[in-house]
Amino acid sequence: MLRTVDNENFKPGQVWKYHTRPYEDGSTLTIVRTEHDDRLGSIIHIHVDEVRVKAPMHKTGLITEIGHLPCAEEVISQSVTEVVRENAPLRDFMEGYQQWRDAFDAGKAGIWTVPVAEMVSALESIVNSQQADE
Repeated sequence: MLRTVDNENFKPGQVWKYHTRPYEDGSTLTIVRTEHDDRLGSIIHIHVDEVRVKAPMHKTGLITEIGHLPCAEEVISQSVTEVVRENAPLRDFMEGYQQWRDAFDAGKAGIWTVPVAEMVSALESIVNSQQADE
């Protein structure tokens, strides 16, 4: 059963630097929600800013933020390097969260278990392969 919990390591509103892709060293992630699942353990939901995801179909050709990523706590622990801000206003992540939650509750979605930089690269690959199919 999935439930919102307080997490001793990660708190909503924390902005972290993390091990980024080489050309995104200004990118940060913000903790937006912390949950626990009996099967998966601690889930940390993040919003990522200042990425450079190539997306030819996007009006600018780039996506610069990712609104919601559900991640295993261990992956976030391995990815982050330092807190740069506490109690930051939460970015709008609820639409993405709700889509994920509906799919998760239906058994059709999981959580990310690779470092954040790899998540961003995987999303870039997905975006570009979907656009190539259109």
